[in-house]
Amino acid sequence: MKKLQIVFFQRKPQNNYYSLENVFDNIRKFLPKKIKSKKIILPFTNQGFWRLLANGFFAFRNQGGINHIAGDIHYLGLFIKNKKTIITVADCNFQKRPLPSWQKKIIAFFWYKLPLKKCALITTISPKIKQELIDLFTLPPKKIKVIPCPTDFEFKFTPKKFNQQKPQILHFGTNYNKNLEGTVKAVKDIKCQLIIIGHLSENQKNLLKKYKINYKNHYNLTKKEIIQKYQQSDLILFPSIYEGFGLPIIEGQSVGRPIITSNLDPMKWVAGEGAILVNPKNILTIKKAILDIIYKPNLRKKLTLLGQKNIQRFNNKKISQQFYQLYRAID
Repeated sequence: MKKLQIVFFQRKPQNNYYSLENVFDNIRKFLPKKIKSKKIILPFTNQGFWRLLANGFFAFRNQGGINHIAGDIHYLGLFIKNKKTIITVADCNFQKRPLPSWQKKIIAFFWYKLPLKKCALITTISPKIKQELIDLFTLPPKKIKVIPCPTDFEFKFTPKKFNQQKPQILHFGTNYNKNLEGTVKAVKDIKCQLIIIGHLSENQKNLLKKYKINYKNHYNLTKKEIIQKYQQSDLILFPSIYEGFGLPIIEGQSVGRPIITSNLDPMKWVAGEGAILVNPKNILTIKKAILDIIYKPNLRKKLTLLGQKNIQRFNNKKISQQFYQLYRAID
């Protein structure tokens, strides 16, 4: 049997931890040997019409037998052969951004609707995003396959003695949907150190100062540095109000840390039973969950064990096999 040749298109890095790109770097390592894969990184960032056009022609020149557009570059589907193209959509976050309505309409049409209608298959990372694509763009459900993000084998179980006197609480993300403001208000009277991953705005810095939060801020971290932050933490607080998946949940579970996350999909779907689920808009609920983890060692142990059990749902080999079956289907 001849080898399947897959070209993966990914964004140009910008000194950020691009989660979906790292996911596919991991998936490729577990694809069968019958697959010959090639990663193509775009020459330009997604900023400005001419850069987008240049990226499109670059993709046209570098397309392969089967093309997989992985990451927030769906528009490439307008430039390459659609019968042999798979597009992975991580979220529909554009609709919630503070953008003019005309700009949202342009993004919806050229970034989502047109390329998604043209391509052979679409994958999403959670059932929630599949439903959003169906509702927003009237796409046929059978064209969209849900394949979740896998656990990363580099995120290994690392036991740590819980610091009950002054726990390190790890919070990922500073964009509006990450709900950092809710985290700050929830920890303001708790003796802890808040570790924030992501660029802080001046308003966020002022809020941290207002509530006298003991915090450290990190950004532009390497994957190795990200893993170290998980290992150094005592608990993961991820009260996001919108996600496509929620990688910090399974990354934290893999390392063996108790998780607090939102009682919204897809977070609750990803977390399974291995997390405390909270209303992300209810500060008192978030605070109670933090205090429960700090002062209830049996709860911490239970969450850690259930988290280890939950991550088996996202086995690398199993998820890579699902992609292999899709590649075979359109070959």
